Amino acid sequence: MEMTTLKLRPEHIEDLRQSGLSEETIEAAGIRSVEAEEAKRILNGIDCGPGWGVDWPTHGNPNLAPLTTVKPDKPYRFPDGRTAKYLMPKGARNRLYIPPMLKPEDLTRRILDIYITEGVKKALSGVQADLVCLGLNGVDSFTYRDDYGLSHPIEDLSMIEWNGRSERRVFIVFDSDQAIKPHVRKAQYRLAVELRKRGAEVSAILLPSGPNGEKVGLDDYLLRHNFSDLQSLPRDPLDAPPIFTVEEWLKAYEDGDDKANVREILQALAGLSLLDYEQIRERVAKIGGVRVSVLDAEVAALRPEGETSQTGTPMEFEEIIPWDEPVDGAALFDEIETTLKTFMIIPDHAAMAIPLWVAFSHSIDLFRVAPILSIVSPEMRCGKTTLLSIIAQLVPKPLTSSNISGPALFRSIEKWSPTLIVDEADSFLKGNEELRGIFNSGHTRTTAFVIRTVGDDHEPRRFNTWGAKVVALIGKLPATMTDRSIVISLQRKKPGEKVERLKGEHSRLFLTLGRKLFRWVKDNERKLKETNPETPESLNDRARDNWQPLFAIAEVAGGAWPEKVRRAAEKLSSDPGEGGLGVKLLSDIREVISERHKNEEKIFSSVLLEEILKLEERPWPDAFGGKGLTPARMAKLLNDFGIKSRDVRIREGVKKGFLKEDFDEAFARYLPEGGFPPFQSATEIQTNTGAGFSVFQSATEKNGVALEKMRIANSDTGCSGVAFRKGEKGGVSLNEGENPDKEEVIEL
Repeated sequence: MEMTTLKLRPEHIEDLRQSGLSEETIEAAGIRSVEAEEAKRILNGIDCGPGWGVDWPTHGNPNLAPLTTVKPDKPYRFPDGRTAKYLMPKGARNRLYIPPMLKPEDLTRRILDIYITEGVKKALSGVQADLVCLGLNGVDSFTYRDDYGLSHPIEDLSMIEWNGRSERRVFIVFDSDQAIKPHVRKAQYRLAVELRKRGAEVSAILLPSGPNGEKVGLDDYLLRHNFSDLQSLPRDPLDAPPIFTVEEWLKAYEDGDDKANVREILQALAGLSLLDYEQIRERVAKIGGVRVSVLDAEVAALRPEGETSQTGTPMEFEEIIPWDEPVDGAALFDEIETTLKTFMIIPDHAAMAIPLWVAFSHSIDLFRVAPILSIVSPEMRCGKTTLLSIIAQLVPKPLTSSNISGPALFRSIEKWSPTLIVDEADSFLKGNEELRGIFNSGHTRTTAFVIRTVGDDHEPRRFNTWGAKVVALIGKLPATMTDRSIVISLQRKKPGEKVERLKGEHSRLFLTLGRKLFRWVKDNERKLKETNPETPESLNDRARDNWQPLFAIAEVAGGAWPEKVRRAAEKLSSDPGEGGLGVKLLSDIREVISERHKNEEKIFSSVLLEEILKLEERPWPDAFGGKGLTPARMAKLLNDFGIKSRDVRIREGVKKGFLKEDFDEAFARYLPEGGFPPFQSATEIQTNTGAGFSVFQSATEKNGVALEKMRIANSDTGCSGVAFRKGEKGGVSLNEGENPDKEEVIEL
């Protein structure tokens, strides 16, 4: 007790105790607190910053050099933005943490099960619970790279006897959120493959999440449960899907290891779904040095009879049987709205919009526009998966995917006309111009197709992209997709908020609702097609197009739904300031000139940019991939609106800049409030040889009549005055006869 207190700061002791570690365990592990300079020395020069850290000696193979890791009080941030809670010395290789309380025979007696977890504290917690528990520095830290960049299993694994008369059982126990983290799932598969090569029998123990959905680690679980509880938890056999086998082969090949069995790869390809095979076939063919058509033929020969490489695994969509009797639309939508609120925390306006959009998915061919239903959240665990699960049980032909390529997308729509439900879109939409273009093309029926070449002869073919689509992601959609979407924003449930957990037994409820939707749409097809409802003026033109089908459905349904859809649309899609970067720039220019330069008719480009960058809570510092708004980028954005800088004189200087009237037309077209406030300009400019210079300004007498004339003093008699006439919108323009396209110095 006394030694531990001397070696560890109170806050570090408290952290270890929260993981359930006893004084004896802490003492045996040799854990100690270190100051910043000592941590830097241990880490071979890595500077964790000021403060303290915890030094964790790594016990393992005695034939290897000793290793220690440091946990800084604040997570270490790498230059690329990644963070790490634990740091190894610079140049060190990954090691297996073997708690010192374990005996050598614990690793060699194959009758003893082995538990592998992530992190030192969790491994110590496991051993304290009488498990043979080993720790990894990270979920994928069971390999290291040599000086040539090649990957190898960590050497500590050779200390363990893995097989004999019977396979040794190994349980991988990662944190409870492993199921929602694809990279953790892949790490488990890779670890299982490596240990099975050594003769182990491997599975994963699935830890449950906490009462409020929080992440639970092995140490957290053992604080409240015993060994029997742990053994009773569900297990995952870690049978890797075929796509994993193929991806691992591709990764190994690209790392310089091409020892894979070609027949095994072909068998794995034959087991892929259409979507998975479509996304990977060209890459496999390129590495294999064969034409895609040859690869398709080889894979087709290995598929079960009736399947081909072009069709993939057959998709089966359940036929919806219409409800037995006519359905009251308003009552049905009320029931769906209530059901949504039963199973998740969802904003009222979103709960109003979703029943109407689901009805739209059944009646899509009656309309000319297909709005995407976009479900966004700032972080994980906000209910997106629950909402997608509910929607998938209500729409016709649901085709769900957590990743999809452009070709797989349009081929799936062409073949099945499904309701496409895409989750985790943030992982593959960014930077994928082709995929975004295909999503966008399906918005309007008359343009809902793409043209691609097919076959060895590259014959152009047209593929349909018209269909109902749901997209869920963390963060924001690309602007072009947002413009074509009805966006539902979800937030994480508060600790005190309660909802009913969605279970398999609820499928009957959703089956009934789906049948009622199908019946109602069938009975009201003619009314839906002929209805032409008014949409709110507060929506922009694209938003009105997006909401038109939902307004038609609400009007035919009757009851409170015409009012509900209006409220939902105005809440979810009325945003006068919404627009791309170009529109945001126009809005900021108007603010800068109207508020800070309202008495001036001209402004230098450099001054305008400087003022824009001073505005708070604007996107400009991080725009353009973090490079920010520059004069060249501002000029390019404005050029899209037909606005070009010109040479203007302000006082003694001539630089590139703008007249106030240059922005009038763009403001009127793209900003709801229109242009600048009325500006009374001079009718004539005259040269003044006086020494003074007065700022150009407007003045109005008490009776509201503008001063007839204003003289601008300019000591430079070499500059001729240019007369201006008052523009239609309060600006100024060149006199008739002047060439508007000629770039010249404008004097005011």
